[in-house]
Amino acid sequence: MDLGQIFEYAVDQETKAQEFYETSAARTENVEAASLFRSLARMEIGHRRALESEYRALREAGAIPGPKPPPSPEDELLVAYRRAAEVLREANVALQRRQTRIEAELQMAGQIQTRLLPRKVPQLAGLEVSVGCYMAEEVGGDFYDFLFNPFGEFCLTVGDVSGKGVPAALLSVAVRVLWRSKVRDGHSAEELLGLLNMDLSAEFRETDQFVTMLSTSYQPDSGLLAFANAGHWPPLYLPGEENEFLPFPPGFLPIGVDGDTYRRHELQTVPGDVAVLFTDGLVDARGPEGRFGEVRLRQVIKEHRGEPAEALRDAIMKAIAEFAPGEPADDQTIVVLRRTEESG
Repeated sequence: MDLGQIFEYAVDQETKAQEFYETSAARTENVEAASLFRSLARMEIGHRRALESEYRALREAGAIPGPKPPPSPEDELLVAYRRAAEVLREANVALQRRQTRIEAELQMAGQIQTRLLPRKVPQLAGLEVSVGCYMAEEVGGDFYDFLFNPFGEFCLTVGDVSGKGVPAALLSVAVRVLWRSKVRDGHSAEELLGLLNMDLSAEFRETDQFVTMLSTSYQPDSGLLAFANAGHWPPLYLPGEENEFLPFPPGFLPIGVDGDTYRRHELQTVPGDVAVLFTDGLVDARGPEGRFGEVRLRQVIKEHRGEPAEALRDAIMKAIAEFAPGEPADDQTIVVLRRTEESG
């Protein structure tokens, strides 16, 4: 407390004492007491005036600074602006920390999702297999998987969960786990999709999501390729001795929609045959000329049909990247199958 505040406090106390004595004189009925209270009140007035006089003298002499002028509207606005800026700065720091943490967690989730996908692609006698899965964000809804069933058939799936980000990624993992369990139980491609639909319809209804997927099986001894389609892009199948792709009917309803059964399609493969399974991120890639589209995809397959499966995959992805440069807007997954020699 500085000297000016001390004087202000003393003057305030003298004023309160004066008011107390004057009030007491007015209330008491004792004449002598009333006279005494009035005398005390006058004494307090004298004390207050003396203090005020001394206060003014000291202030005029510069010993006590004068009272600060009230802040101007501009000063008040500046103070408010500085306070708001400080609040925003603190909020921005907190937001950046949270964003950094979220990005780190998403990056870790993406690494986990990538590791859960099959890392080693099996190469069967007479069949080359090449895969690629490229997420538009750290995590995504595209997936692929392969597994041998109890009958020695090579089973393969490619799928796409609707939406993006963590929800789609979690559902894609759940679909793959269930698909694997059905493969191990020896179910056929069409049975697999029907069972998955029954298992997942309730969960997908709650999230308004669905999944499109192909489920295939390949018999190494006979070269018979079978597949069933749940609302997915049909595979592009180019026979080795022909220049036209085999037509396939569109897929039935996606997984997550009640009341659908799935049909089985069979193909007897021969050396030179090429099959490309993919998600819509490939054909929907957009560049200055619009969508990449299925027509361009078919053309690239024709131009590189004689190359190994891995080289064909790379040629397709290179063509898409050149047509639609920059980061993809959607996940892109591709599986290339190529017969190389007689099985068995």
